[in-house]
Amino acid sequence: MANLPSENTIPIIDFSPYQSEDKRVALSETICNTLRTTGFFHLVNHGVSHDLVEEVFQKSRDFFNMPLEYKMGYLRPQGSVSLTGYNKIDQERLDPAVKMEVREAFDFIPTQVPHIERPPGFIDTLVKLDLASRDLALKVLHCFAIGLGLPDEHYFTKAHQAVAHPELESDSGNLFRTLYYPPFTPSQIDAGIVRCGTHSDYGSITLLFQDDVGGLEVESSVKGVFVPVTPVPKAVLINIGDLMARWTDDEFRSTVTEEYALRRRDLTKITYSSSVITIFLLETPRSAE
Repeated sequence: MANLPSENTIPIIDFSPYQSEDKRVALSETICNTLRTTGFFHLVNHGVSHDLVEEVFQKSRDFFNMPLEYKMGYLRPQGSVSLTGYNKIDQERLDPAVKMEVREAFDFIPTQVPHIERPPGFIDTLVKLDLASRDLALKVLHCFAIGLGLPDEHYFTKAHQAVAHPELESDSGNLFRTLYYPPFTPSQIDAGIVRCGTHSDYGSITLLFQDDVGGLEVESSVKGVFVPVTPVPKAVLINIGDLMARWTDDEFRSTVTEEYALRRRDLTKITYSSSVITIFLLETPRSAE
């Protein structure tokens, strides 16, 4: 279990030294040491356009604010092998113990990009962020191998070929998704109804973008006790998943997270995930009128 007793304990790491080979080793060692202890870190100066992230959030809100009938026209059938389409509320659950998980999602992969007229530019904007996130993920994976002192510093990037080559996605299981969590009101909050059940990520790494409000919680060193993740402006929050923990023989820690149910607030997220790598972009709660 990661040692996260309270807020503001997640380190902030400047990624700009990655551009210099002379500084890359020290940066990589810092990243790996952090993943051995807290399991999470904020990455700043990472190179992904903040304006692009904000644009994707807005386009996602525009899509999820469309009438349900419109969104159902793109429904991804439950249990379908297709990796593209809309997921309605409670279509999937991460925690089988809960009564309901209240969120919507829209999924796609580069080899199954759907044509959606409304909102204009929705898919094109997602594709741009998908590509930018892939590039950053590969750089972070490169740091993992360097920091672990592996004989081949490109070991992890070679193992994630579909991240570098989106045309291979049909065989990889990778997925880019936008998610929407509708507002909760006091009368709607009920034991067993959550936005996102407690879970650990299943892939290699998670990259998460969030605003200044917050919304994500991580399990502390006390099992079952969750603490908020304090956002850092324009940073990417990074943690590893179960696969990477197993890959490193649990040298890296995969930490349990949840999305807490804020009253009268909503959430929008954009994620890119797979059985190999997860890129997780989060917009935290906004006030609901």
